[in-house]
Amino acid sequence: MEKRHQGLFLLIIFLTPLLAPTVVADWDDDNWLWNLIGPERLEHGDEFACHGYEGIDINSDNSIISSCKKYLNGHTNSSRWGAEAISFGVPNEIDESTITSLKASNFLILGDNLASEVDEMFVIQRNGGSIEKNAANITLLDSAEKDSLVSVYWEARIYDLKVREDKPAIEFLENQDVWYTTWGEWYNHQISSALITSTKNNNSISVSLEKDSNTPWDVPGSIFIEPSSSVLSVIDES
Repeated sequence: MEKRHQGLFLLIIFLTPLLAPTVVADWDDDNWLWNLIGPERLEHGDEFACHGYEGIDINSDNSIISSCKKYLNGHTNSSRWGAEAISFGVPNEIDESTITSLKASNFLILGDNLASEVDEMFVIQRNGGSIEKNAANITLLDSAEKDSLVSVYWEARIYDLKVREDKPAIEFLENQDVWYTTWGEWYNHQISSALITSTKNNNSISVSLEKDSNTPWDVPGSIFIEPSSSVLSVIDES
């Protein structure tokens, strides 16, 4: 049986502020996000996104959406590619009022259990399962089509309980020829890739990428070039 290799994997952990707005006034802020875990995870290419407040449905209180973004952006950049948070983890269903609030807060990406598409927003499905111990599905991961986007879920902690990861599943992922990316990085990479232009002039090929002023992150794109002869040199004229 020929083994198929996944083209793109998505690994992301949503970091969720645990306090509702009603008790924020009684909570002393700390430097955990902006001084401890934040810089380390950004350096590794992770993305910080929003997931609301624990125990409160965003459909019942839309103010949580902007509040979560304000909290996150006030403590860390969302990515090494951009400061603004653009991804939001939503429940299985969201109403029109919630969609309007998400758009008003400039969120572009929704995931990852939403059952329906949302106009003018990119919806990502949890199609790679979980990497939680005894819940991971290596067969599901191995069956992914080449060059497809696979979204994998893991909740590191539930209340005070640390959730153990599935080591065989992680080892399987580490041994694959894949790109480990995030929702926002992949989304903006697709936009940038579509904007790349190439022109051939005699024995040279020029490639350029015009920045899209509508994209909040400066993520580079990719292009495949098949030259008819060996490449002698590459010149960056930016």
